[in-house]
Amino acid sequence: MTAIDVNGCRIAYREAGHGDWTLVFLHGNSMSSEIFKAQFNGLLAEKYRLLAFDLPGHGRSDNATAPEATYTLPGYASVIRSALEQLQVISPVMIGFSLGGNVALEMLASGQDMAGLMIIGAAPLSGDPAHLMDGFLPHIDLSFGFNDSFDDEEVEAYAQNAFHADATTRPKFFEQDVRRTDGKARTTVIASLATGNYADQVALVGTNPMPLAIVFGANDELMNTDHISSLDFANLWRGTIQTLADGHHSPFWDVPRNFDVLVNTFADQVVNTL
Repeated sequence: MTAIDVNGCRIAYREAGHGDWTLVFLHGNSMSSEIFKAQFNGLLAEKYRLLAFDLPGHGRSDNATAPEATYTLPGYASVIRSALEQLQVISPVMIGFSLGGNVALEMLASGQDMAGLMIIGAAPLSGDPAHLMDGFLPHIDLSFGFNDSFDDEEVEAYAQNAFHADATTRPKFFEQDVRRTDGKARTTVIASLATGNYADQVALVGTNPMPLAIVFGANDELMNTDHISSLDFANLWRGTIQTLADGHHSPFWDVPRNFDVLVNTFADQVVNTL
């Protein structure tokens, strides 16, 4: 792991591979960049430079000194934009998982240059608090996932939502990541989402010509893919949502080889059009 200073906050990141184009990975709520370790040891690193950041308050990055400003979609987006500028990353392919997908959409809304965008297990948000949960299945209650702290049962429930019931195949570091996360990162971001403190991402994907890939595990038990498929898209890759067989909410962990092949195909297509 390496780190850079962004406005007085130490931001940790991991790097692998080489190539003319960079793939930038953003993790989900209460996780870290380690969640993408299969990608950093797989075929993608043979063709591309890979970067994955720990968001502020997560992993090995510092907690935010100004939580109310930083632990929001615009705040996270600003930090990652600044980090990319420092690292002189030009027109990357952004790959965001869950919360990281919404951060990447926020970066697009704020003018971040990118070759293409892939979001995984994430739904574009409208900015209307009344429709905050439209992208999730009706029975899902994610409120505890944004508590200040988790007890053992909540960690287990969160792990089952993020992966699936078979604990033997989950990341061994997941519990550590959840417990390390700054509790203010969870409570602040959910409060900001409830007030609509971010761009209208539904309108964004309906008008922005940026190539957009949307990926879900076929067995994702959190996301309302019917609702997400019903949205208007200006440039949805292959014209439809991509699903990965045997994948759950985190298909890049469940079926990493198949996921990497999908990313490789998407990245090849978008960079070859520039």
